[in-house]
Amino acid sequence: MKKILTVIVLLMLVGTMQAQRQVTKFLGIPVDGTKAEMTSKLIAKGFTLKAIGNTEFLEGEFNGAKVHLYIITHNNKVWRIMLCDAIPTDEDNIKIRYNTLIRQFEANNKYETIIAVPIDESVRLLNAMMEDHKIFEAAFNQKESTVTKDGEASDNDTHTEITRTVTATRILGPSIKERKEIDNATLSIGSEALKKIIQNQYQSPVWFRIVEGFGNYYITMYYDNKYNEANGEDL
Repeated sequence: MKKILTVIVLLMLVGTMQAQRQVTKFLGIPVDGTKAEMTSKLIAKGFTLKAIGNTEFLEGEFNGAKVHLYIITHNNKVWRIMLCDAIPTDEDNIKIRYNTLIRQFEANNKYETIIAVPIDESVRLLNAMMEDHKIFEAAFNQKESTVTKDGEASDNDTHTEITRTVTATRILGPSIKERKEIDNATLSIGSEALKKIIQNQYQSPVWFRIVEGFGNYYITMYYDNKYNEANGEDL
């Protein structure tokens, strides 16, 4: 009888956690649902649907910059919002933009820092990236939000042990195949930010990096829903 009660309690706890499960939000929109649903919500936010050949994306303004937005799905469920600067810039300006983003995220109480190291003015990006294979990226985690008795939202940046146990199998990092398909082989397996996301089992990571192309630089940013990403179930 005692065992039965224990099982019932555990099932109730799991059911409660699933009902309260909160996923990463982009512009207040949960990174979840179908691509069509997400597209509709983003258009309502002011984004415009575009296409180059067979590649669809949305164009709009985000945090003061013109961006191209890509919706990435797995099994027709959204698991990543990827943003790319629509207009590349030079080395000095990208360092300013990168450091500014770090300060903005660190000043926002909705996030906890995973890894974020500002770039020193003396660093020469092209040499560091091309010769030393340095990756300039920063990662943060959206804190879980709970609702108080008064109905006001409050932040909780800790996960209970049972939450870690139940969700441990759903928070592995992106597969090598998906990294290549989504980011055109620009993501690195040796990424320190991705390592920390995987090792520490963050469920709502938001991270960004500097990408170089023909002497120009731009920021790519990712809002990930770790519950929906592929973790080998189709193999």
